[in-house]
Amino acid sequence: MRGGRATRVAVVIACIFVPALWVYSIRQSSQESMTMPDFSGIYFGARCVLHQRDPYSPDGFLGELKQDNSGYLKDLLTVLKRMKIPPALVYPPSALFVMVPLAALPWRAAENVFTILTAASLALAGFLIWELGGDSGSAVGGYIIGFLLADCLTLFVLGNAAGIAVSFCI
Repeated sequence: MRGGRATRVAVVIACIFVPALWVYSIRQSSQESMTMPDFSGIYFGARCVLHQRDPYSPDGFLGELKQDNSGYLKDLLTVLKRMKIPPALVYPPSALFVMVPLAALPWRAAENVFTILTAASLALAGFLIWELGGDSGSAVGGYIIGFLLADCLTLFVLGNAAGIAVSFCI
C-alpha cells in the first residue's frame, strides 16, 4: 500500500467517520433524550458555570440537570448510585474552560459538535502518526491506525473526553 498523502487521508477519514456516523444514527433513532453519559456530566457542569451555580456541589449540578432535562435525572441518579459516583462534576476546572462554548448550545447540537470534534481530532492524530512513520512500514502502520480509529465506537457512544485529550497529546 504505497500510496500518497491523499490515500492516507482517505483511509483515516473513512476509518474514523464510519463509526462516528454509526453512533450518530443510533443517537438519532434512540428514544432516550440523552445517550452520552460521560459528556452529559461535563456538559451540565459547564451549564452550571454559565448559570452561576457551583458544578461541584450536588445541589447546583442536580438543579441544572432538573431545569434542563428532568426526564434524564432519574436514570442518571440510578446509574450514579450503582457506580458510587457523587452527583456532581468530577472533571477538573480546566475542563470547564473548554466545554463552556459547547454548553451554550442546546443538548442535541452540543453532543453532535462534540462527536465531530472528537472524530476530527482523532483523525488528525492518526494521520500525523502515519505521516511520522514515513514509507517504512507504511502498510502495517496504516492497518494499525485504521483498526484503532475504527474501534473508537465506545468513545463516541459514551462521549468520553479522552478522545480529544489523547489526540491533543499526540
